[in-house]
Amino acid sequence: MSIFNRFLDRLAPPKENKIRHPTVTEDFTELAHYSQLMKLQDDRQLLEVRPTGHTVSFQSMIVGIDFINGTFSLDEFSPQLTRPESLIDCMITIRHQKGWKMLEMQVTVIDWSPTDHCYYIELPNSIHYEPRRHHNRLTLARNNVLNTHISPLYGAPWYATIQDISLGGMRVSISGDLRPHLHKDTILPKCQIILSKQITISCQGRVKAFSYINKPYRHTEISIKYERMNQQHQEDLQTFIHYIEVAA
Repeated sequence: MSIFNRFLDRLAPPKENKIRHPTVTEDFTELAHYSQLMKLQDDRQLLEVRPTGHTVSFQSMIVGIDFINGTFSLDEFSPQLTRPESLIDCMITIRHQKGWKMLEMQVTVIDWSPTDHCYYIELPNSIHYEPRRHHNRLTLARNNVLNTHISPLYGAPWYATIQDISLGGMRVSISGDLRPHLHKDTILPKCQIILSKQITISCQGRVKAFSYINKPYRHTEISIKYERMNQQHQEDLQTFIHYIEVAA
């Protein structure tokens, strides 16, 4: 169903009752506010869904929007959950990437329908795409080599070289093929960024993307988002990045 036809359906004569019905102006305002959500449904776009407390993401798509009750419906997640009803009243994060912009919504699961195999989600207050990166990344030259020690969930630490860095994350290079040990949104319990002999930044990390490159040598590049970095380490990193930018 097109967005325009859906709007015309909203203007159909209502049954007689004492409930106040939206005006045409209110309908247009609502239509504009949720146009991005309706386009995702009409285009059958796959969405990334991550429930709070989960370390893995799922895929789903919007299968219905109910303006009257203030909800929209998400299809059953892939991979499927053993107990989908366990997400009722839980917060989930929904993401959709379009070019260099990202749509991100934090919403609550209202109910689960075992008959229709879908979740009912509250309509968000805000729906808009924003640039993926909130921080500019600094590409490090060969004379500004930064090393980092990354601890995976299992096994010995990985010794990596930082390719580029920002206040929000970094891209590192590690010798060898690490693809069997990596998954999107995997938590890295400990990342140590060695800025100097006196300053080492420690935090957790989250894998956002990775790729294996076999030329000119075999290595894996991983994009990592910082997690749980304390205020002092954020300030140390900001000072370091500013110093490198000025020196360049």
